[in-house]
Amino acid sequence: MLLLEPARLLDFRKGTVESGVPVFDFFYWFVTKFVRGSAGSKQWSARNMLTQALSDVVGPMDEAFAILLYENCYDRWLVCAEVARGNNGDLHSIRSEALPKQRYTKTGAEWTREGLRQY
Repeated sequence: MLLLEPARLLDFRKGTVESGVPVFDFFYWFVTKFVRGSAGSKQWSARNMLTQALSDVVGPMDEAFAILLYENCYDRWLVCAEVARGNNGDLHSIRSEALPKQRYTKTGAEWTREGLRQY
């Protein structure tokens, strides 16, 4: 799985990511995991995913929240991906204390001021 740097998400949204990068897989993963989660199941169904434009299903605030969630955990996922590559996909050896802190949330689910501004 390709993980784009958070700053490049906007390039991807504008369609300016260089050719040769397998971005469709990333786009599908991002939309089905992050955008879908931020929009909620009432707006999102398998049917409207196939029959409607993304902008007809979710609004700009849903998309912004999905990007914020992605940015929040990106550094942690990079470490997890590195460990998984070295351990045949096994992530059990990772201690949560060893992972980088999330960018915009405190312990639990409380957003920092920086996270609220970024949103």
